Amino acid sequence: MTDATDTDRLVTVRLVDLPVQRHLRMRHHLNDMLRELTLIGLGEHSEGDSDVPARLVQFVADVRVRFADAGVLFQRQLRDAVSEGRQTVTFELSLPPAAGQWARSFAEYFDEADEFCRAGELLTLASPPDVVAHRHWLADEVERQLAAADG
Repeated sequence: MTDATDTDRLVTVRLVDLPVQRHLRMRHHLNDMLRELTLIGLGEHSEGDSDVPARLVQFVADVRVRFADAGVLFQRQLRDAVSEGRQTVTFELSLPPAAGQWARSFAEYFDEADEFCRAGELLTLASPPDVVAHRHWLADEVERQLAAADG
């Protein structure tokens, strides 16, 4: 597998007609979850407890560093769409092929965190169905486009 930091070959991923408000709901919910996971101390689990919080926070930190340029562009385009009152936006991101695995991991980690919420381990509620659907659509679309370009 290509290393996610390898920028010798970037692939353009197009997220067509992404619903702006649904994406904002997803982002706000994920930020709330991450904030709580960070505040509870993360390393204070007894033996046998899940390490989902620590892995999730570390994963998000890694993604933010590895894909910082794409994230800045994505946020700028989203902010412009909101200020212009658009309901949908089409994003174009340049990503290395290995980012497909990161997209898949993103969805899986937050699914695990939702289970943590449902078990009462967090005060944050589990993601609502539209947020879960949007999260999986994003991961599937990024993964599918990068796999098609790689193969």
